Amino acid sequence: MDYCLPACPVSATASLSAAISDDGGGGEDRISALPDALLRNVVSRLPVKDGARTDALSRRWRGLWRATPLVLDDTHLVTDGPGDALAEWLRLLADKGVENLVLVNRPWSSGVPVQLQPSLFRCGASLRRLYLGVWFFPFTRDGPPRSPDVFPHLRELGICDGFMFDQDLEYVLACSPKLEKFALISNYCLPDCIRIGSHSLRCVLIWHSLVDEVAAIAAPQLQRLILYCTNATGPGRTIRVKIGYAPQLAVLGYLDTAKHVLEIGNTIIKAKATKVSPHTLVPSVKVLALKVRFRVAEEVKTLLSFLRCFPEVEC
Repeated sequence: MDYCLPACPVSATASLSAAISDDGGGGEDRISALPDALLRNVVSRLPVKDGARTDALSRRWRGLWRATPLVLDDTHLVTDGPGDALAEWLRLLADKGVENLVLVNRPWSSGVPVQLQPSLFRCGASLRRLYLGVWFFPFTRDGPPRSPDVFPHLRELGICDGFMFDQDLEYVLACSPKLEKFALISNYCLPDCIRIGSHSLRCVLIWHSLVDEVAAIAAPQLQRLILYCTNATGPGRTIRVKIGYAPQLAVLGYLDTAKHVLEIGNTIIKAKATKVSPHTLVPSVKVLALKVRFRVAEEVKTLLSFLRCFPEVEC
């Protein structure tokens, strides 16, 4: 899962030290001569303890740490404190106006993700990117009322190795008027139906997850819908991929002729049985990825039916 998370902006090996010249005089301090904006950039890339210590370097550095946007990797602050410290961390992050939050529950030893506290919603007003790993998403019934003001600036959302009820996903989409990217990675059974109703989403990724339905029901800005290594929640079951209103959809895949049931509008596309009509065409799709076993006759027939629905495919 780690390689699905955004790279940490803080270097794990960074340090700040002064070079000593051969003549023993210490040499010219050229770093301190840099503009404040560059120095704050340097400080923000240090582990939090080292960044705070820069206050003691000289008068020139004093105050730079306090004026630097908070970039925190809590692996640099490992303690033996109680687990409920998370609620206090979320409160502090909300007060500081955190913009990018990657929250991963480690180590995962119980086999079941831990329920994340509703205090997460306190960070919503400032968040621009949110990635959650190995958590059960907080119940939205305990959060603020559904409103665009809950996550007004959120542009990226990633749920990794966790659980999220269908209604909670619908709540987040409805409360995120600027959300452009959504990723569901290695999720187990919940949500089992992903209904994309968003006027801002441009890219949706469902990767190594268990789902029964993925439906672009009202997604006027959606350009990419990627399903990779997805499976239904029960053996022998199929996944319904429904394209409702998605006029800008240009990239679609991977449609699996063995386990995906394609529905366009209100028409289920069946092998040889579906007649091409304006209601079953998606001319906006230019890139289509398919998975088919050519030795299985029924899958080949399904493939041909799928292809008829995307007349403008280029590759």
